[in-house]
Amino acid sequence: MKVTRIMANVATDDLGKAQAFYGDILGLDRMQQAGVPVEYGPVNEPWGVRRFYVRDPFDRLLNILQHE
Repeated sequence: MKVTRIMANVATDDLGKAQAFYGDILGLDRMQQAGVPVEYGPVNEPWGVRRFYVRDPFDRLLNILQHE
């Protein structure tokens, strides 16, 4: 079985903040425009993915990647 997507469920009391982050600004260009600090990358990893890490408003580290 090949995994192509993993979706996390995030519990929060602030749905507006979650929607603004996950729905409106998720993506490197949008993150940078919104002033969200990138903690790692973007980088092309030797195993064939391009990725970057950011923290969401709830202090969770997110690994955002695409397969090359």
